[in-house]
Amino acid sequence: MPVIVGVTFERAGQLQYFDAGRLELEKGAAVVAQTQRGLELGTVVDPPKAVADNVAPPDLKQLVRRATERDLLRWQDLRGSEAEALEVAKEKVQQHGLPMKLLSVRSTLDGRRLVFYFSAEGRVDFRALVADLARQLKTRIELRQLGARDVAKLLSGYGRCGRALCCGTWMMSFEPVVMKMAKEQGLALIPEKLAGVCGRLRCCIRYEYEGYSAARQFLPKVGSRMETEKGPGKVVEHRVPRGTYVVALAEGGQTEIIVPELAHWYTADCHCGQCNACPEPSD
Repeated sequence: MPVIVGVTFERAGQLQYFDAGRLELEKGAAVVAQTQRGLELGTVVDPPKAVADNVAPPDLKQLVRRATERDLLRWQDLRGSEAEALEVAKEKVQQHGLPMKLLSVRSTLDGRRLVFYFSAEGRVDFRALVADLARQLKTRIELRQLGARDVAKLLSGYGRCGRALCCGTWMMSFEPVVMKMAKEQGLALIPEKLAGVCGRLRCCIRYEYEGYSAARQFLPKVGSRMETEKGPGKVVEHRVPRGTYVVALAEGGQTEIIVPELAHWYTADCHCGQCNACPEPSD
């Protein structure tokens, strides 16, 4: 039964699993792993846990070691050389006249490979640039083109909510976000307001989508007519976070009606007397 551990190699980077072997590791521990690029320094995100053979990821590689003081010092030294390499690469991009913007560079711990990240409007033929950089920097060169969401993740920043971007702090992968999700939640379908700093639909739009979708089965359709304790009216609004819907009364005014099946999902002070959130009746 293998003991696996989840490791990332970049801030909020993709989670990769390795065989922890007999290493005692805690969340946040620095480790050295052999990846397709070479030796890399990573951080434990998902602590070691034993799993069945049929659950373990295929082709599971074993971690090389827990990072030593020497590994960490080496990593700090590489930060300086990366900055120099990035400046050299930017000059080369200008010399080759390529329509691309270099964003950052990352070195493997063994210093045998430099990975440059860039953005561009379309495909870029950078073969000559790679050969030029390899001669200049005397190491293997890899260039990776990033999409709009990946650029935002790499550079990070702040969203409309005033908090650091989810993709730059904790999100390890992107899930599809479509306009239907915004419509389901009753959000104003204005692209400028729904877009994140990446220009795509904000990732947070999908966070409550499933809850809203599940709630719809308990709510009458907007526009449907119904009888209420205050008289007949028409449903004009769903207030899913409150577990209610609003009816515009035929004689004027509105009434907000609690849906017992939803009230206990969202509030602890419901008083409909019918849901699990309501207090037990006193004698």
